Amino acid sequence: MYYIGAGAKILPGLVVVENAVVAAGAVVIRDVEPYTAVAVVPAKKIRAFTAHN
Repeated sequence: MYYIGAGAKILPGLVVVENAVVAAGAVVIRDVEPYTAVAVVPAKKIRAFTAHN
């Protein structure tokens, strides 16, 4: 499962994988790795986590 916040924009052709989080209002310009949270404009990795966090 992945989570995408309100107003987030993901550019065409990019991949948001399972267990990823995109913050509200973020603009994703690169693929989002598993178990990663991204935020801001342009989206940057702000947190990495494991399945047990």
